[in-house]
Amino acid sequence: MGFFTEQKLGNLSNLIAHETFRLSSALMILLQMAALAVTALVYLVVAVAVSWQVTTLMVLLAAFLFTAVKGIGRKNFQIGTRLGPLTSRLTVLVTEFLEESN
Repeated sequence: MGFFTEQKLGNLSNLIAHETFRLSSALMILLQMAALAVTALVYLVVAVAVSWQVTTLMVLLAAFLFTAVKGIGRKNFQIGTRLGPLTSRLTVLVTEFLEESN
């Protein structure tokens, strides 16, 4: 019980509000990725059955586009990593301000 009594109310509010949402979002993305992987595998098998030459060309094109867009994803991750602690701190400050004004 000591952990909860030693924490600021803003920290606990942040854990409940933001961190649980982030965890549920991450799990949802993981499940969506698994479903997309199965779907892509089925489409790939059908595409190879129809025309392996065109499928090879499209796979090479997709690999090129993936490489080109990879830098954008990395930059987005860096921005998100910097914003996480700022959002946490803002939640703490707002909660403490609202707690003091009551």
